[in-house]
Amino acid sequence: MSDLMLLGVLSMPYDMAMDGEISRFQFHDRAQQAVARIKADAVRIAELEAELAEAKANKVGADRFAHVRNLNPVQFTHLWELNIAGKRAFDDLIDADIAKHESGEA
Repeated sequence: MSDLMLLGVLSMPYDMAMDGEISRFQFHDRAQQAVARIKADAVRIAELEAELAEAKANKVGADRFAHVRNLNPVQFTHLWELNIAGKRAFDDLIDADIAKHESGEA
């Protein structure tokens, strides 16, 4: 059933929806359809939220990759040496370097 029909049946005035056995059956059937739709929508929303989180993570990774590609050898070596010395994780060092460049400090 279309959303318009579903909303129409669920929006019927109480007296009309409960008028007879057939209308009560129709109302109950549409309510069950709405329940199924809400459950399916909840699953789809969870899937889309997971896809969005993955896309955001991939964008961060892509931004880091692009930044590293633009570093000169001296800059890259400096970050790498800080990482090897255990100062910070390499991704954190890159993120800090990106932030430094975006704020104009670099």
